[in-house]
Amino acid sequence: MLVRAGYLDAVGVHGMLPLSRGAPDDLELLPGPVATLVSTFARHGAVVREALEAALGDAELCAALLRLGVVLDRGGRLSTGDLVALPLDGRIAFVPSPHASPDAYVGPDLRQLFQRMAPTPGDALVLGGGVGLYALRAAVTARRVVTVESDPVAAGCAELNFAMNAVEARVESRTGAVFDVGVERFDRVVADLPQSPVPLHGTSVYEGLDGPEVARRVLALLPDLLADGGIAQLSCAWHGTPDGPDFGLDLGGFAVEHGLRIAVTAASRQSLAGGGPLLERLAARAARIARTTPAALRQRFVDHVGGRGSSYLYPTFMTVSRVAPAGAAVTRHYAAR
Repeated sequence: MLVRAGYLDAVGVHGMLPLSRGAPDDLELLPGPVATLVSTFARHGAVVREALEAALGDAELCAALLRLGVVLDRGGRLSTGDLVALPLDGRIAFVPSPHASPDAYVGPDLRQLFQRMAPTPGDALVLGGGVGLYALRAAVTARRVVTVESDPVAAGCAELNFAMNAVEARVESRTGAVFDVGVERFDRVVADLPQSPVPLHGTSVYEGLDGPEVARRVLALLPDLLADGGIAQLSCAWHGTPDGPDFGLDLGGFAVEHGLRIAVTAASRQSLAGGGPLLERLAARAARIARTTPAALRQRFVDHVGGRGSSYLYPTFMTVSRVAPAGAAVTRHYAAR
């Protein structure tokens, strides 16, 4: 509804440009019912039930949202609590609010992988399923979708979004690490993997692992996961040097050994120099989670990156296909300096 009205943009709500409580409020410029919807579902506003029913144009829809727990009644005023509505691909999904969950992230990299997803009428696997956006897109055409997510808050949002979009009968949700999926063949695999160049904190399933190590483990699984003619699409990151990303193995040899065609696009590269902006942001984030100071983690991160022989982080998109001819190719989309 908000998408059709043209008043809500996904990246503006959640991602590079999250809405700020302190931002100038231009809701008065919108028609009354639309302003009520934007305020309630995207700006943490609270309204009386009659106002929301009028904006929705359907009292039963309002009642259904209350039954699902999407809308909460707090002292006679209705709100979405810690959720915000995210319009994407003609659907509405609910995601953790960036105000309530500062580390929640739905931004440009998600949109790029989302838009690259190849449809399939067969079986699809989503690794790092998050709040269910990839599974929703896969479910448009797929016979069956399996989604794996380690974070219980994100997994809970995903269950809500599957029910809201009437695809729960075709989507199976599993909780756990992306590399603990068992042996099963899929026509499509979509993986949104951690991209931290240093060990992840605050999550038991990935404790002590950095993003490139998680990516290597998933890559090693693909020969057993992909059906004949199957395609895997990964958003992941790799350590590297000025010469390019280091995959921790002979990528071409791996591809030929398993009959895979691998195409890697290095979308950018980011310096991992000590004291640089990337490591400083990571130290500050990890310090909040560990309730310590950035200084206590900064040297540990510098030592970890140095131990990997890495001076850059390479965010990449990777397509792995079980088709001939087998082999690997890497292209870069950044300016080498």
